[in-house]
Amino acid sequence: MKVEISLASKQILTLDLASPSSYPAFFVFSLHKAGSVLLNQIMIDITNYLDIPRVDIPSSAFSEGITLDQWVNENELSKIIQDGYCYLGFRVIPPFMRDNLVLKRSKKILLVRDPRDLVVSRFFSIAYSHAIPEKGLKKSMMLSARQQALEMTIDEYVVREASFFLKNWNDYHNYLDFNQDLKTFRYEDVIFNKEKWIIDMLDFLNFNIPQETIKQIASKYDIRPTEENPDNHIRKVIPGDHKEKLKSSTIETLNNLFGDILKRYQYTD
Repeated sequence: MKVEISLASKQILTLDLASPSSYPAFFVFSLHKAGSVLLNQIMIDITNYLDIPRVDIPSSAFSEGITLDQWVNENELSKIIQDGYCYLGFRVIPPFMRDNLVLKRSKKILLVRDPRDLVVSRFFSIAYSHAIPEKGLKKSMMLSARQQALEMTIDEYVVREASFFLKNWNDYHNYLDFNQDLKTFRYEDVIFNKEKWIIDMLDFLNFNIPQETIKQIASKYDIRPTEENPDNHIRKVIPGDHKEKLKSSTIETLNNLFGDILKRYQYTD
């Protein structure tokens, strides 16, 4: 069933909703450049096996050229949140979801990454590898963002973008209950042990999948580039990239800005 949401920007966001499953709703969150694509791909395979329909609002908006700002505040979208679905693709917690009762009582997964590596990965993505939608305001914004990134040094860029990540991270801390029904994973702990990661997520969600299927899913996404390629989405998976790419003064600036997060998630050198 196709559901059309009329946005304040006069655009129409179309979502394809299958019939709900008998499973309770659950939500998958991450941050930009924290391994979010990998997490979503794994979740797609898991939900395909279990026959759980998915709702990916961010991807649907992206394909239509609709920007983040054009949909995150649309309260109409809260009405489609119900049991029976996996809600994924989020790199922020949208304002329309923050007081949603289904979200509050459902299980949630959050994947994070060293914020200093996040901003480095963001630079290479925007400057070289990120897909550009074929239409809409999102297309022109992405093209402009790419041009701006190419005109800056990586140190200038990461300092400018750091506040964007800090806000999104703080929003998670402010609006998700970290003491109930939330499982947080660090990119650094799971990127080289995907099988255990999948098992841990399945255990948390109370899902049962044969061990052989888990191995197949883990193997499918265990991609490790032999050399760095800025033009590829999977450019470099090794943690600590900021130490190679940034000046010591830039790292110090980021350490001060992200100090609380670095301590909370034990990203200390």
